[in-house]
Amino acid sequence: ANRALIPGMKADLVLESPHRRIIIDTKFYQTVLPGGKLSSSNLYQLLAYLRNRQATLSDSPPHEGILLYALPGKSVRADVRLEGFRVHARTVNLNRPWREIRQAMLAVLSPPGHAAIERMSSYSIPDPPKPAIFTQIQ
Repeated sequence: ANRALIPGMKADLVLESPHRRIIIDTKFYQTVLPGGKLSSSNLYQLLAYLRNRQATLSDSPPHEGILLYALPGKSVRADVRLEGFRVHARTVNLNRPWREIRQAMLAVLSPPGHAAIERMSSYSIPDPPKPAIFTQIQ
C-alpha cells in the first residue's frame, strides 16, 4: 500500500553499452552556473539516479552521469568523481546547425581524454529497471 506513495525514479535518458552505462539529466536555465557553481539540487538528483540504477544493476558496468545544459551563455565542462561515480557537466549550444549539434552531443558522450565517439550504434536505450528502493524493502 505504501508503494503507491513513492514516485518512480526516471532519468531523462539512459544509454548502455557493454562497457558503460550513462545517465543523462538535461536542464535549461538562464544561467548554468548561478553563483559560479553547479546547482547542488541538480547534482543530488543525478546522484540519486546513479545510486538507484547501480543498486538495481550491480553486476553491470559502472554507471556515470552527465548533467547536460542547453547553452544560454558561457560553455561549461566539468568532470568530477562523486561517491565513486564519474559525473560530468556539459553545455550544448542548440542555436547551431543540426550537424554541429550532433557532433557536440557525440563529444558529450566521449570519456574525458578520449577521442570523440563517431556514432551511437554501440549504445542502446534500455527499459527502466525496477526501482532499487522497492527491491530493498521487500
